[in-house]
Amino acid sequence: MPLQQRSSGIDRERLAKATFLHQVKEKHKFHTSHAVLLISVGQPVHEGERLRAVIQLINKNFKSCDIAVCDVLQRHSMQITKDIDEEQAYKECLSEGRKWLERNQEYIKELQIEHNILTWEEFLLRKDFQTHIKDILDEYSNNINFKDAMQNSINDYVSRLDKRVKALDTQKAIDCCFNYLAEESAIIMKMWQERAYDYIVYPGNIPKVLEAARDKFVVFENIDLLKWVTVYVRSRSSK
Repeated sequence: MPLQQRSSGIDRERLAKATFLHQVKEKHKFHTSHAVLLISVGQPVHEGERLRAVIQLINKNFKSCDIAVCDVLQRHSMQITKDIDEEQAYKECLSEGRKWLERNQEYIKELQIEHNILTWEEFLLRKDFQTHIKDILDEYSNNINFKDAMQNSINDYVSRLDKRVKALDTQKAIDCCFNYLAEESAIIMKMWQERAYDYIVYPGNIPKVLEAARDKFVVFENIDLLKWVTVYVRSRSSK
């Protein structure tokens, strides 16, 4: 979730391999499916040779795959560890997203299947975003199962963060994490239905609240949309 400093060139000195986890029963459907690759800007797994390994895996398996650069979404997590207001965080994250696109062009160009580049901002600025985020907040207020899923996702993240951040402002972390997950749920599990993605590709497990949002807002409309595909990327130093 947090925007992290990218590694200083070490990815270029490594070999990496990407594999799917937990989707053995689904793999036979991939070659006719449309996917979206989520990019958490600043995460080392989305840079260099590791990014290339993921793109190569996608090339071999999917019919098409958009790349979604989750730039300004990161403003929420940035505010947890930096003394910065939301407006400043927004501008910084927008800039980091553009830098990510610039420095990773050589890897993006290796995506040989049909694809588009999306940015988080283009969905956040749409007029209907407010309707979708309201649906998520209403669900949180009125559905105990959804609320529990949100709280579990927040607790999982804040617990991990507390182990590596000294003097963590726990309440601020909880509030920022809530805003992050509510916005993420609204855009991914509501607004992206119109894009008819079969799979969401990400090198990490689906947060519990996204899973709950899919169960509520997606499954009854089309059970085959927006299924989560976890990618595992491993690397070793080149000799």
